[in-house]
Amino acid sequence: MNTPLQSIEKMLPNLSPGEKAQLLQWIARDLGGATPGIEKMPGVCGGTARIVRTRIPVWVLEQARRLGSTKAEILRCYPTLRAEDLANAWTYARRNLAEVDLTIAERKRGHPPCLTSLPLRTPKSQRICHDCSPLRSRLP
Repeated sequence: MNTPLQSIEKMLPNLSPGEKAQLLQWIARDLGGATPGIEKMPGVCGGTARIVRTRIPVWVLEQARRLGSTKAEILRCYPTLRAEDLANAWTYARRNLAEVDLTIAERKRGHPPCLTSLPLRTPKSQRICHDCSPLRSRLP
C-alpha cells in the first residue's frame, strides 16, 4: 500500500511545470511558519514543539540557553542532539517567542525547576536535572 507521499511522487512526472509550481505554492502555504526539524504532536511532550526523533522540547533547550548554557554544554548533556537541531530550536523559539515564553512560565508555576523532559527509559546519566552539573548549576 502506498503512502500519500509515495503516491504524489509517482504523479510528479505526469504534471506540467505549471502544475508543479501550483503544487509547490500549496505546500508552501500549508507549511506556513513551519521550522525544519521541529514538530508538534498531541500526546508527545504535552503537545509542545520538540526536536524530531526525540522527546526534547524546544522550550527546554531555550530555557537552558537563557540560563547561560553553551551550545557545547547542551550537546554534551543531550548526546542524541546535533548542532543542526539546536539551530532549528533557536529558529523556532525566535519565530514563536510568545508560545515558548508562555510554556516556560507555565512550567515555572506548575512544576519543580527541571530542564528535562526526557522519557523514563533515558539513562539517568543523560538526564540534565539529575546529572549534568553545568546545566543544573544554572537552575533557579
